[in-house]
Amino acid sequence: MTLETLNEHQRLVVDLQEARDMLKALEASMLKSPSYDGMPHATGTYDKVSMLVLKIEEQKETIKTYERLVQASEKKVLPWINSIRDNRTNLIFYLRFICGYEWQDVAVCIGGKNTAEAVKTVCYRYLKCAT
Repeated sequence: MTLETLNEHQRLVVDLQEARDMLKALEASMLKSPSYDGMPHATGTYDKVSMLVLKIEEQKETIKTYERLVQASEKKVLPWINSIRDNRTNLIFYLRFICGYEWQDVAVCIGGKNTAEAVKTVCYRYLKCAT
């Protein structure tokens, strides 16, 4: 497994989460928008609610695309991560590349006064030894 492959998967996971966050934001703004009244609008104006509905549907399609990409990539990455026998190293890889955590968040989850630099070093050393 290469760092490039792992990073690509992690980017897909992060992009998927960002797309989901954007969908939540769009749906929240939909709730704040005035309700559609059914009345015709003057030529040249647009209905904000209809535009939001279109963007929400587009975002849902984007999410489906990312979900397919993440699932396909995970079929390659997850078995490799699961083959890591050392529990701590396995967890570092899982949190970083499957969950999409930032290095600092990985360090906090690992505990034991670990730093972002420390867990990153574990990752890079393992990759160097595994190749």
